[in-house]
Amino acid sequence: MEVEAGPESSNHLRDVEGDKYFWVHNGPVVKNLHELYKVIIEMSEETFMYHVNEEKSDFYNWIRDVIRDKKLAKKLSNLKTRQEIAETIKERIEELTAKPRIKQLIEKKAAKTIRKKISIRPIRLERKEHAKIETRDLSEIEKRIGEKPYSIGGTIVAVAILFAVVAILNLSRATITGAATTQLKSEGIALLGTSMVIGLCVLVIFVLNKTNKNRK
Repeated sequence: MEVEAGPESSNHLRDVEGDKYFWVHNGPVVKNLHELYKVIIEMSEETFMYHVNEEKSDFYNWIRDVIRDKKLAKKLSNLKTRQEIAETIKERIEELTAKPRIKQLIEKKAAKTIRKKISIRPIRLERKEHAKIETRDLSEIEKRIGEKPYSIGGTIVAVAILFAVVAILNLSRATITGAATTQLKSEGIALLGTSMVIGLCVLVIFVLNKTNKNRK
């Protein structure tokens, strides 16, 4: 008789219908694989030999035709000892029980990944807000940099006036006030010229800054 394949799931572990129970010789009634394993390890050797011998294997037939676990039936087809049959049924029960646990772990991991992605979104939004703030800050800086040409222009004008004054002083050193100028030492003339230039520069810069403020 061909073995029909059942679903690889915990369906193999459920109770079978009442008319398909396994009736143990001089013993209890078995409704599922868990009970079958327990009965096999507890039954007497005489009872075991009644169900499994050279002529038949009632446990194999029940698992094949009622439980419809193709994989387990194939493993039991050539087994004849109580220990081998019990251990094989136990391993299959553990295998079928482990599958739902693996599925739960996968679902748990997937849920954790989703929560992680959700928690990242506010951080990304926060970074966008920081980017907007930084953009506004840059605009303010650019605005201030745009105002600096007025100060730079004032400085250039002041330097130009400085050179002009120095040139005038050098050219007129011999002619200014005649004897009075010749009586001054060279250090005095340099100090006087420097003082005049500094004064002019300060005056020009002050005027330029005042003009810029009025424009604002």
